[in-house]
Amino acid sequence: MRIPEVGEPFRHFRILARAGEGGMGVVLEAEDVRLARKVALKFLTRPGALDEEAAERLRAEARALAALRHANIVTIHDLDEEDGAPFLVLEWVEGAPLSEVVHGRAVGEEEFLRVTLPVAEALAAAHSRGIVHRDLKPGNVLVGDDGVVKLADFGLAKSRDADAALTREATLVGTAAYMSPEQASGEEAGPASDVFSFGVLAYELLAGTRPFEAPNVPALLRAIVQESQAPIASRRPGTSPDLAALVERCLRKRPEERFAGGAELAQALFRVARSRTAAMTREVAAPAAGLVPRRSGGPEIRYARAADGASIAYSTYGSGPPIVRVLGWFTHLEIEWEWPGLRLIWERLGESHTVVRYDGRGIGLSGPWPGEFTEETRQLDLDAVIGAIGAEKVVLYGISEGGWTAAQYAARHPERVSHLVIYGGYSRGSTLRPGYDPEETRAVLTLMRKGWGLDTPKYRQIFTTMYFGADADPALVAHFNHLQRAAADGDTAVRYQESLDRRGDGREEFSGIRVPTLVLHCRDDQIIPFEEGRVFASTVPGAQFLPFPTGAHYFPVDDDVTRRMSDAIVRFTRGA
Repeated sequence: MRIPEVGEPFRHFRILARAGEGGMGVVLEAEDVRLARKVALKFLTRPGALDEEAAERLRAEARALAALRHANIVTIHDLDEEDGAPFLVLEWVEGAPLSEVVHGRAVGEEEFLRVTLPVAEALAAAHSRGIVHRDLKPGNVLVGDDGVVKLADFGLAKSRDADAALTREATLVGTAAYMSPEQASGEEAGPASDVFSFGVLAYELLAGTRPFEAPNVPALLRAIVQESQAPIASRRPGTSPDLAALVERCLRKRPEERFAGGAELAQALFRVARSRTAAMTREVAAPAAGLVPRRSGGPEIRYARAADGASIAYSTYGSGPPIVRVLGWFTHLEIEWEWPGLRLIWERLGESHTVVRYDGRGIGLSGPWPGEFTEETRQLDLDAVIGAIGAEKVVLYGISEGGWTAAQYAARHPERVSHLVIYGGYSRGSTLRPGYDPEETRAVLTLMRKGWGLDTPKYRQIFTTMYFGADADPALVAHFNHLQRAAADGDTAVRYQESLDRRGDGREEFSGIRVPTLVLHCRDDQIIPFEEGRVFASTVPGAQFLPFPTGAHYFPVDDDVTRRMSDAIVRFTRGA
């Protein structure tokens, strides 16, 4: 076959532009006319003279991407063939490769973290599935116009289950400047090899130049294997010592002296981000206009700044060990406090704890967020708040979709969490639960787009009914309708819901939680079925499971149940 030209129809695609070309593949920007969406079509560079090994590599890339479902990894839609030559149908990312975004300039530490944290998370996801990328470089990191970072081009990826004939070739695999010493020597490349390549990319972002330079490829490979790079501090004076040490550890010659893989690397980056966050946020208001500490009859509103610059509103109430309320998008610090039934929870917990509530980025009183919502951004928001209050350890109280965020944080940072409490949470994303209906999901998103911001609450009423039941108190219904509209505009609500719909299976990660865990769930919950609470509790080693006789999801509407639940949380956190 030949590669389609711009303007030509190909199957059910219309070719819009030639987006890029590498040694193995050509990428075309195309429109899927059936689904009315843009896609990327990836073909072999020379499909006419079919190279079976190259074809198998393209198929292997498809298998690698199909095994990975992560917000920071490009999604594969399909693998197909034309005249015996395979091609991929991939997610189209509106934006540019990191190499074009940076243009060889050194970036600030804030921008550095915005780029590298998602890349580390993507590597962690790949390594957890036994997949090594083997070609990490700025050209394979895509930065969307919305700021979302995605790792692409798994054409050289190696799976632990791959065909040995494809993984033991004598030729070098990878782009020379970003190769690890083991790749440059033709040796086996494991997760630590990706860590080295990450180190080269990270060094280049901070210093504005690569750590190893040479006039030709043989000399470059020799430098990678034998020579030491100049310290980052000599190339970029003033770089945070912790950040410089992290990058230089990635560049150690011996794989066992680097971070073991993406997960360990991501955790180290989060620690650096946390130290920056604590320095930036403690008792500091956000710089955006109007976002200043204020009091309106309730707890004072303060602002923390996440490592990527997002402005996060938070408040504290009570005294004692901190308990941090982790919730998703139906939050507004002031309106919550005005709601007697909801305030009762915080007042009860505030008798023995310092209750910390926050609105996530783009939600409630926090600063606007035009970018994509991801698990990474939710982790950064929570980390910013914990850093702002200066606590060594906290109790995490994850409610509804916030339970996932809290559990993920507890799994990754057990040294920061004394207890984990989950109310109405889940460990399986909506697409993995029994009875999932994709048409219903699309219909809900359509309703949100059409009517979320309207004065009439008839669209938002659908959510209110699901959360509290059709016979809920009219005053409660009116308050929740008001809270939803105040919490987020229509665009933000849709983008946030879409991010939740991308959640997959968290059970593997949550099974690694090693902090005391209490799972609370209402028997007649209409949003997250009661069985999901049981599944969650059975996933976390040693977790306690406590059911409650109510059908409300957002919070118990019965004051007696609220008191019993609050008392159960206090007993649990005190070890009684």
